[in-house]
Amino acid sequence: MKATRHGKTIALITVIITAVFGVIFVILFFFNSTTVSGDVNQASVASAEITATSSISRPPQYILLGFDGSKSTQMWDETMAFARELRTENIPVAFTYYISSVYFLNSADKLRYQGPRVPKGYSAIGFAENNIGIKTRVEKVNTAINNGHEIASHLDGHFIGGIWSEREWIQEFNSFNQLVFSISIQNPGIEPKTRIELLPQYITGFRAPELSVNDALFPVLATFGYRYDNSRIGMMNDWPVKDQFGVWHYPLASIPIGAGSKMTQTIAMDYSIYYHHSKAIDIATKGTPLWNRFYSETVNSYREYFTHNYYGNRAPVFIGHHFSKWNDGAYLEALKTFAREECGKPEVICTTGNTLADFLDRTGTSTLKAYKDGLFEKMTRPETATTTPTIPNI
Repeated sequence: MKATRHGKTIALITVIITAVFGVIFVILFFFNSTTVSGDVNQASVASAEITATSSISRPPQYILLGFDGSKSTQMWDETMAFARELRTENIPVAFTYYISSVYFLNSADKLRYQGPRVPKGYSAIGFAENNIGIKTRVEKVNTAINNGHEIASHLDGHFIGGIWSEREWIQEFNSFNQLVFSISIQNPGIEPKTRIELLPQYITGFRAPELSVNDALFPVLATFGYRYDNSRIGMMNDWPVKDQFGVWHYPLASIPIGAGSKMTQTIAMDYSIYYHHSKAIDIATKGTPLWNRFYSETVNSYREYFTHNYYGNRAPVFIGHHFSKWNDGAYLEALKTFAREECGKPEVICTTGNTLADFLDRTGTSTLKAYKDGLFEKMTRPETATTTPTIPNI
């Protein structure tokens, strides 16, 4: 996708988050400075609650790493090869790939797609280049499925769905199923056996283009059998919540980035960091001090997110990336470093959205609340200084 197009919503969200957290920090400072001794009784009650629930086992630390897009066959190859490499090092990792259906429709046949409130045959991110490209992309998707990765939905034309009605969301989800699961019908002349080895009911994860959602979406997700949505913004220690329609909401956290007076907040997503660093313009080249800074800041930001939760209430860590190598791959390399460092640690599970939904569904409501409140024996945080990321030799 074009960075300038994608930034219209994500960049605005990033700016708002920075301002909001500045206000929050001031409020928290005032609250803490006016705490009185009467709070000791409340602390005693909390301590008693923790003791009463000490029989609750510490939950695993889930990490979910997902990629939006799906067009670049090079990115399919590189990310899957990285996962295989980690597995040979006894570091199990499974990714969630949020695919865009228009990359499975030949541009010559684009009039078969009609998005809400746009002309027929229009997509903000284009279409597949030709039938050969589609066939190759389908092979990559099938390889990902066979390697234990999850295929989820990023819908179709990459539009701002937050303005849509329920009927328009239904229209777009129907288009997704038609384009993804009827490839040989939608693309005349393609090899008839070109198909994704997955039934529609097994695509149960969703992330909205531009992270743009509204209340009309959620009943539609349930109607189409989706189990979770990963489009909302939250805090680092937020656990997923299930809505009235039975859909889990996985938050993309607001995380700190930078140091000292330059520290601010951004979304745990490569594009948001890219916008923070360079206003979504590619200005860094591998091997330069600027690239090293962008890479190191991203690694440290992801580390802080993980460490905060790993030694805290164990809320799952959600990090969103794209099939793009912005600023010469600084963010993809940072993600690789993060996964290699953290996914092999004790009690850590780097897995897919569906696997996390399985865990949440089989965990009782009272136990989930205890997890959210941190009412279990925490892992002791070592007294070690923050390490500086080693610049990858690439």
